[in-house]
Amino acid sequence: QVKNGYLKPYKDRRDIEKKPATKKDSLLWLASAEDKFFLQIQGSGTVQLPDESIVHVGYAGNNGKPYVSIGKVLKESGELKKVSMETIRQWLADHPEKQEWLFNQNPRYIFFRENDEGAITAQGVPATAGRTLAV
Repeated sequence: QVKNGYLKPYKDRRDIEKKPATKKDSLLWLASAEDKFFLQIQGSGTVQLPDESIVHVGYAGNNGKPYVSIGKVLKESGELKKVSMETIRQWLADHPEKQEWLFNQNPRYIFFRENDEGAITAQGVPATAGRTLAV
């Protein structure tokens, strides 16, 4: 980010999350912090609004911090033996008081933009359902 004519690094997840979100800075409001976190891990997604309309969001950038797998954190700390999205979600449901701690283990923060094409790959083309792999 540029501040006063100088390049300054973005803050990490913990510091970004401390600042209250404003309507100006927000694209959508999601049902939970967990939903937002997993959308950030996926990098793009489809959000169904209360009126049942669909909004596609895609990767617009990140804060430049390294990615840390929360599944790896849970496994290495002995909290989980088998790691999957389902086991992580169950762990979060069982330990709501530790959610913020766990999410902050990954300092990377993903920013989104609205798009009309659904998920966009790293090559900048729309993902094809059942045919596109994330790498």
